Amino acid sequence: MDRTREGPHHHPGLGTRATEWPVLCESYFLRYSEEVREAARAVLGPRPACDDIVQEVFLRLLRNPTAFPLSKRYFRVAGRNAALNHLRSQGRADALARRLVPRPPIPPEGPLERLQSEQRRRRVAEAIETLPPRCRAVARRTWLQGWSAAQIANDLGMTIKRVERHRATARERLRAALGAKRSAGSLARPGGRAAGAGGGLPTVCQLAHAAAPTA
Repeated sequence: MDRTREGPHHHPGLGTRATEWPVLCESYFLRYSEEVREAARAVLGPRPACDDIVQEVFLRLLRNPTAFPLSKRYFRVAGRNAALNHLRSQGRADALARRLVPRPPIPPEGPLERLQSEQRRRRVAEAIETLPPRCRAVARRTWLQGWSAAQIANDLGMTIKRVERHRATARERLRAALGAKRSAGSLARPGGRAAGAGGGLPTVCQLAHAAAPTA
């Protein structure tokens, strides 16, 4: 057998695919671009970035010829991985932006504002004391001390899920005790903002706002 003809250029299909690779890539694109897009959407949702990911996957394929046939599974995995990489890159960029953009200074409170803040805090603290023991312990740490659910769970020896249930119960009872008239959506889960503004836990001021005397 003459082995002088054997070599990398005689790899089954490699010579043909190396010379006709752009044409083959186009056929892959026409056949599997929707598979890539759907895999990206499953990770990112219906974002414009999904179209960018389709382009990225096939450009990378064009630059890296392969001698092996590529299946639908390959393109779905490629789309999913590219979408995950996009999320990681976006998360790093957002974190960097948060570090680089200075936060606006908080103006100092005047005597009247400090008095009103103390009054609100006192009303919330008094309402918290009317709660059942476990709810009271969770509410104190949440609204008066600013602890996270994980910190409360560790301190009180309960699960985070149980802490969230106690928070929900305390939130409803405090709203009723303080005479709040707002809708249920205005006081939501942990985070410090109203649900309409991002879904956060109500602050002391928000809890006490409805109980403040009107002029």
